[in-house]
Amino acid sequence: MMAKRVIPVLLAVMLGLTLSILWLRHNLHKPYQALSLATLAGAGNMAYALNDQGQVVGWTRTLERNMHACLWEQGHIQDLGTLGGLYSGANALNDKGQVVGWSKSSHFTTRAFLWQQGRMQDLGTLGGRESLAFGINEAGQIVGSAQLPDGDRHACLWEQGHIRDLGTLGGRFSWAYAINESGHIVGEAQTRKGWCHAFLYVATGMLDLGTLGGTYSAAYAINAADEVVGAADTTDQDLHAFRYAKGRMEDIHPQEAIGSEAKAINDAGLIAGTLQNLDLRDVAFLIRGQQTVKLNTLIDGRMGGPVTEARAINNRNQIAATIDQKQEFSALLLFLR
Repeated sequence: MMAKRVIPVLLAVMLGLTLSILWLRHNLHKPYQALSLATLAGAGNMAYALNDQGQVVGWTRTLERNMHACLWEQGHIQDLGTLGGLYSGANALNDKGQVVGWSKSSHFTTRAFLWQQGRMQDLGTLGGRESLAFGINEAGQIVGSAQLPDGDRHACLWEQGHIRDLGTLGGRFSWAYAINESGHIVGEAQTRKGWCHAFLYVATGMLDLGTLGGTYSAAYAINAADEVVGAADTTDQDLHAFRYAKGRMEDIHPQEAIGSEAKAINDAGLIAGTLQNLDLRDVAFLIRGQQTVKLNTLIDGRMGGPVTEARAINNRNQIAATIDQKQEFSALLLFLR
């Protein structure tokens, strides 16, 4: 009699263990959950950056359908306003909650801004009319691009109330996109031949990072170890994601993709970016080491559309991403479960 009772119990335990193992396998392959970020008017927003506190910045539509810089924190959205114009957008922030980006002014020009403690400040230019801010580190150093009096744009550094021209690679134009805690800066700059190349700016000046055999490259992000990521042309003029470290540019283009760009890298070396499929659709991806994974396959739950872009990843492996919902962009915060 006892044996008859034990057998069903053992079968139930074994079934339970089997189901638990299957559940674990499923969830280990889908480690991310997605939080849809709020809008001001119910339609249209994009996430561009996040810090290690989980704060996210980007833009959202207002009731008037204008684009405004915004900050998302703990499920709430804050309109950061403008410098007097109709439009603005936030590109980066640090762990102190200082936000940088661009805004239209009351004079219809585009100006770089620093937002902190509820106030948006015009960062000025290099003597021209317009400027843009793209990156900020924990020391409050800000990088971007600003116009000179002749209209050329140069990469620049805002620091302690002053702006510094970072120059070019011999051409007329340059843009600085990111800065790490060592003050090392990456971006793209025009060469003497007129091509734009990725650069790394250190104490000794601006270093041309070259290309993957083509004519164009741009560096979008840099981590604490001075690993740089971006995109570069190949000899066939295809745009491929790259990782640059220790003086060498490595092609990290995912297989079965037409084009790719690496947009972000965290201090652990995890890379986020966007590839273009053979059907010409954009798909967000992650790279760790030599392994590339499409972001859609890592998310638990239905999204309502494909994740088309991953622009930032922090040191907690949280990701600022965008999904395409019937041709309307929607911002997401992806976090590990």
